[in-house]
Amino acid sequence: METKKQKFYCNTCIWETNHTILKHHKEYYEETIYFEDANVGEISDLLWSNDIYQIIKCNWCDQISFRETSINSECTNKRDIEENFYPKRNVNQHKHKKIKQYRKTLKIFI
Repeated sequence: METKKQKFYCNTCIWETNHTILKHHKEYYEETIYFEDANVGEISDLLWSNDIYQIIKCNWCDQISFRETSINSECTNKRDIEENFYPKRNVNQHKHKKIKQYRKTLKIFI
């Protein structure tokens, strides 16, 4: 099996790093719902969801985490795709730490 890699934010490294997807599981569900419309008659609607569960590992620090992605028939654009990481990602919380690290690095070379 080919090892897949993707970039994700890492809480330990405090930036986006390459992650290896260690395990991957997909679940797909669909259901057709029928209802009556006074003007048209019987109408059917297909409802579906596609859930992806992944165990991922940061290639820089080896931190293991869990990623869950969910998309369904109600999604209209990329912003509607639900993505969760466990432990939760602290992207905004770490921005000030990243700036401090950058300043310290600059002081070394200046």
